[in-house]
Amino acid sequence: CSPHCRTFFRVCLKHFQAVVSPGSCTFGSIITPVLGINSFSIEDTERFDSPINCRPGWQGRYCDECIPHIGCRHGTCKTQWQCICDEGWGGLFCDQDLNYCTHHRPCKNGATCMNTGQGSYTCSCKPGFTGIDCEHEISECDSNPCRNGGKQGASYTCLCPLGFTGSNCEKKVDRNPCSNGGTCHDLINDYTCTCLPGYSGRNCDIKTRDECASGPCENGGTCYSGLYSANFVCYCPSGFMGNRCELPVYTVPVTLPPKPVPWIAISMGVGLVALLILFCMIAMVIRQMRMHPEPKLSLLALFLHSIYIYACKIVFLFVRSGWVRFVPHAPPAALPQEVEKTNLHKIVPTGLVALEMHAFTDN
Repeated sequence: CSPHCRTFFRVCLKHFQAVVSPGSCTFGSIITPVLGINSFSIEDTERFDSPINCRPGWQGRYCDECIPHIGCRHGTCKTQWQCICDEGWGGLFCDQDLNYCTHHRPCKNGATCMNTGQGSYTCSCKPGFTGIDCEHEISECDSNPCRNGGKQGASYTCLCPLGFTGSNCEKKVDRNPCSNGGTCHDLINDYTCTCLPGYSGRNCDIKTRDECASGPCENGGTCYSGLYSANFVCYCPSGFMGNRCELPVYTVPVTLPPKPVPWIAISMGVGLVALLILFCMIAMVIRQMRMHPEPKLSLLALFLHSIYIYACKIVFLFVRSGWVRFVPHAPPAALPQEVEKTNLHKIVPTGLVALEMHAFTDN
């Protein structure tokens, strides 16, 4: 705004300007009527060095703090003259204690405090204490309430001797309170009865209905009533089942699957036999070679005396006594008429030799 804006008065905004001086507004100040009831104002040309006078209901350096209602004890405000109560307090002036237990802790000796209303409470005392605030210690056994020689502890519990029971040992225990043949079992300050079939109750004095009178069990089953907390129980003969033995029992034959053929064992056996045969053949060959160390060849045509062999080189072959022997020297100049010339394809120098020969003539 400019210095010519003198229509109303100047308002200093919070945190911007504390003293208004002549001239244009600075630091965010504006020339406008008063906005808000907690603002303060002065004349345009006036200076202020004294404390600021806030409007009623506000306080503080910038007049931004509300003043609670007069007499508000445990409350705050968000606008002027309010009294918003703190937690646990109530009333117009927040002076009524709604949580007396938390604010004052009146209960003593570990008692539990409970709020019951405005400024009121009640204490739940632990055993052995009494009073409004559980401040008095008591002994409940001072009057000796236990009878018949019973002994008490600090918290008033009677330990009764044998034959007596009750909170003060005032009741005499019946040696056999169970009726109708029931069996009595003595417990600590108590007993229990095991009743015969047909009776129930704490002392077996209640006769139960005989559920077996109508013969509910079928197929010759035997009926028992009052067992296992059931009306009746049927014990079925062999071959029947069900609650009343009404269901026959069927026997289903079980057929076992055929045993699998042990192919692995058979394969291993065949392999071992083949391996044994191979070892035997190798042993026979080695034995034959040791018996005939000189390499010889078995000749298919044993009637020949001598022939020519055509291979890598020319050798002379003599056949004697069924064995063939090679002589590496040149053949004679003239062959006998009975000797045939051959073309040798294969000769194997072992004891199992097949001599393959092709005969031909000189035509």
